Amino acid sequence: MKLRWLGLLLKNSNLVLVETLRRTNFEPDACADSYRSGQAVRYCSPNPDSMRMYSRRSIASLVALAALLAGCGGGGGTTDPEGFTHKDGSLASGDDTLTSGEFADEFSVSAQPGQWIEVVMTSSEVDPYVILKPPSCPQTGTCEQQVDNDDVQSGDTRAFVFHNATEAGSWQIIATSSVAGEMGAYDVAYRVVDGGTAPATAGVQSAANGLNASGTLAAGDKTLQSGEYIDNYVFYGNAGQSVTIDLESSAFDPYLILFMPDKSQEDNDDFEGSQSHSRLEMALPQSGMYRLSATSYAPGDTGPYTLVMSAGGASAPAGGEEAVPFEK
Repeated sequence: MKLRWLGLLLKNSNLVLVETLRRTNFEPDACADSYRSGQAVRYCSPNPDSMRMYSRRSIASLVALAALLAGCGGGGGTTDPEGFTHKDGSLASGDDTLTSGEFADEFSVSAQPGQWIEVVMTSSEVDPYVILKPPSCPQTGTCEQQVDNDDVQSGDTRAFVFHNATEAGSWQIIATSSVAGEMGAYDVAYRVVDGGTAPATAGVQSAANGLNASGTLAAGDKTLQSGEYIDNYVFYGNAGQSVTIDLESSAFDPYLILFMPDKSQEDNDDFEGSQSHSRLEMALPQSGMYRLSATSYAPGDTGPYTLVMSAGGASAPAGGEEAVPFEK
């Protein structure tokens, strides 16, 4: 068993210390179905019978115990100049788990419709994966409204979400890992900003700045379920913004996919019949985070490619900073 510090509560003008026994095995009624990467998974929480409350302790005892727990990496939370609240934590044996085997911790943030929630999970010890669930997500059953993310960019140690809060209330942040059973320390940073505010997370690009990338599909890359290797890139765009995206390769038949903030997609195989060029031209339908996927028409194809995005008719700056793939 692992003892987890949850906090100090104010009750009848007396400080009450709440501790929770977090167990490796949970009763079936302590689990709830959810969605992760389009597949149903189950999120498990501690059985209520494992919760104990200790009341009317002296303030001195509470302070001493809080200091002891803080020394064990409890992470009380800090706020940085950009308005991010930082929470330290650790994925460990005995934590809550997804049915797919990943350990998970929960945090919450309040937001109003029209505001945006930005979440960044950082770790050098696990491959971070973050899930954001709206207040309407049921305690049981699936939740198609949630958004999740693996890496900000290829080989990165961060997971990132920037999402429009369409509901008022408490949004649930789930910090977990990309691989089942991973354990280690992490930092979760989150903030709520007004609409029209661009994300502040380093490495997240804007459609207005364009994109000019060179990459290679190779063995060891992540793959689609049908077997094609894939590199992913993310950018922030505004509704109505026009973009032109070109994927070219002389080594394989390129296939281009653009995923929208609402999880719908547009794709193209052969632009004007060319088997070395794919293109998408469109006005972005929504404001939010978009994901570009550079892949091949045939499973297992490998080789170099170029990916260029221009916005509003302006070409991406030549010789600028090269974009790095975002993997999911």
